[in-house]
Amino acid sequence: MIFAAFTALVFGLFALQAIQPPLAPAQTFAECQAWLCLPGGFPPSECTPAEHAVNRRLDRLLPALPSWSSCAARWGWDMANLSHTEPRTESCPSGTLSGGQCRDTDPQGCTYSGTPQETVTITVAVDGSTSFSPNHRHRRITRPAGALILDPGQD
Repeated sequence: MIFAAFTALVFGLFALQAIQPPLAPAQTFAECQAWLCLPGGFPPSECTPAEHAVNRRLDRLLPALPSWSSCAARWGWDMANLSHTEPRTESCPSGTLSGGQCRDTDPQGCTYSGTPQETVTITVAVDGSTSFSPNHRHRRITRPAGALILDPGQD
């Protein structure tokens, strides 16, 4: 009884493996671009074709990304080293940045402070270079600036 169940399980696993579709290699450059655009969250315009290619692959029940080796072989990215950075900067739409706060003084000498705007710039690099096509540099505001309010102790 146990042997029969084991045999059926093994046969079932082999049958599933036989009907599993093979990994689909990259057919278009946009499919390979997805490897470059994905770390930056598919920034608008330059990564739109890659995002559409990923969606087409998913609609066809294929893996979202083609194998890296198929992209490397087809587009010459053999030993490419992908990396991305996300430096964050703070800025003030009005006033000056001081001590992590936006500060401003009106003509009467009253001081105001508020939260600075935080912006992240996502840059995807291949072998340390961002000069590939398209260049994936995307800026987005992660925290809007807070309104400047009168500092305590001011009239």
